[in-house]
Amino acid sequence: MKENLPILESKKEVKKEHKFERLLGILRKSIMVAMMGLATSQFSENRSGTYIGHAHETKIERLEKNKEFKQIKIDDIQRMVLQDESERIFLGSGDKLYEVAGGQKESGFVEFKDIQHIIDQGEKSPIVGHTHPISVYDNAGYTAKDIGEMKKENNLPAPMPPSITDIMGSINTAKHFDDQGVEMRERVYDPTGMWEYRVQIANAAIELFDEFQRDLSNTVEANLTDSDRQIMKELELDSIHPVKRVAFLKSNPKTSVIGVKLEQAVDTCLENLPEEKQEVFQRFGEIEVLCVDIAGAKKSGYDYQQIQNLIGDYIQTARAIGVQVSYQSTAK
Repeated sequence: MKENLPILESKKEVKKEHKFERLLGILRKSIMVAMMGLATSQFSENRSGTYIGHAHETKIERLEKNKEFKQIKIDDIQRMVLQDESERIFLGSGDKLYEVAGGQKESGFVEFKDIQHIIDQGEKSPIVGHTHPISVYDNAGYTAKDIGEMKKENNLPAPMPPSITDIMGSINTAKHFDDQGVEMRERVYDPTGMWEYRVQIANAAIELFDEFQRDLSNTVEANLTDSDRQIMKELELDSIHPVKRVAFLKSNPKTSVIGVKLEQAVDTCLENLPEEKQEVFQRFGEIEVLCVDIAGAKKSGYDYQQIQNLIGDYIQTARAIGVQVSYQSTAK
């Protein structure tokens, strides 16, 4: 879900211009994630995911109307986040959770029809959850050795909040089910606890972001040829995490032109952002900055109170863009 990024020494100590440049960099990568899903024709109105795109499913039971599913308990999830190498996806109704999908290390999706099944059973606050297993903490500066030692010594890292791509996916989910009178509850389970977040799609920031994504999608689609799309399909680009797809395309002489096209479309749209949207997009960028900073906080030497302050900053920033977030520790 996250690409390796430098860790902030302190949010308040970063020079304003450096911070702004970093936010734009994060935002650019985040937008690229969304648009790559659309550009490769893998994004669908029938899917919700931990990013906007597609990942190969693992062989996990699918939720079907005439099939009974294995219920997952919190103890199961706590074991998964410490042992798994890939994410898992859950759906819930009331106090029950069921495992319905999985993916690669940093990605996965769930079908909207599975969520619809829960809604059809009368659930007004369906849960869509996924894990941030300890294996993905390499994106917050931890080495494989660090992660191995944390597992062995049960020395947990700091929490890992929902990434900007998690939030982008939740916006799409909330919009899809908005006319059914339900309130989606999205969750992230990490090695330290559980994050719950709810999107307020009527929020002005969400509306501006959605408008921008539509405009950018049109720009990207207009710059891709049928041949470009066919090449990406043949390369099985959907098996690569979206944030890495452009680099993958550019690394191959046969597809580098496609990667450059996508980059240029994103850059052009970001450079031409009207003033009223700039502050909104900075906040979306801050979400990802804080996500990575929190996850890597212990490695950066932050103490308990400093980590709590970062979590508070994250929750406040999310609220400003129409996302209500809470965090509950499961540490014993």
